[in-house]
Amino acid sequence: MNKLKFEYDVAYSFLDEDELIAKAIDNFLKKEYKTFIYSKHQKKIVGTDGEKTLNQVFNKDSKIVVILYRKKWGSTPWTRVEETAIRNRALNEDYDFALLILLDSPPNIPDWYPKYRIWYDYNRFSIEGAAAIIKSKLDNSLKVKSEESAIDIAAKINNDITFSKKRIAFLESKEAVNLAVDLLKELFENIMSIFEIINKNNKHISITSEILGELDFEIKCHPYILSVSSQIHYSNSLRDSSLDCYIFQIHNNSVSNLLYKFTFDTLDCKSLIWYGPNFNKQIFSSALLADKITTDFLKKLQNFIKSRPIV
Repeated sequence: MNKLKFEYDVAYSFLDEDELIAKAIDNFLKKEYKTFIYSKHQKKIVGTDGEKTLNQVFNKDSKIVVILYRKKWGSTPWTRVEETAIRNRALNEDYDFALLILLDSPPNIPDWYPKYRIWYDYNRFSIEGAAAIIKSKLDNSLKVKSEESAIDIAAKINNDITFSKKRIAFLESKEAVNLAVDLLKELFENIMSIFEIINKNNKHISITSEILGELDFEIKCHPYILSVSSQIHYSNSLRDSSLDCYIFQIHNNSVSNLLYKFTFDTLDCKSLIWYGPNFNKQIFSSALLADKITTDFLKKLQNFIKSRPIV
């Protein structure tokens, strides 16, 4: 391992759509390690040569690099710069410094990543699991790891309790309820936008939508209905609130099992994200959740069409 002193313990490389995931993982590490997330260092980068700065961070200044990888990673301007820096560094160090976490399902492994290297499937780990893997790699890279003192542990416990209280107070506020309504509208708009593109580009698929009040809507494509229903019970609290998604067949009153149940949560006590307790505690932006819901709905439709007998 490189014996140089590093400015950062860990730097994250990711697509803009995955910033929430990076920040959620980082919440478990940033109090103990010095981390780099582009948006958090934007003020420092503004006014510099962005390409040169990012190249320095990922090529030289970070002890390890965490790549939150999707197939599109490396095709955007900044991830292209980061990929180049990472691959150039690997020419000297191999990939000892890199940790690859695959976000796509099924996972896509980049062609350039050595087959003998271990990678991690995000869909099999919770946010905490991903953070634990990174922490383990960081700790193993340190020659001397001092034990935490009682004072250190007490400080961490105090920070956790402080955040927990702030989180609960935020989620049980009128502000959070208003933000939840906005988040729902954003989700609905993303889902509608995806289906509009599908209708426009595919003449044999006809998808209709119907908004049922402010917080519920249905999507229909024979023989299925996708029902998305929000449950916000109080005007000043998100306690027991959720987003419920069902799929059932038209002309069939028997509703299928609940497809999804998501809740509202926060990482910063200022904004909301979608939290999937039944998805290894994964978090989603509205854009990512819309993509998941619409993809799974169309997969069910695809399976139905495949199962029909050929006439």
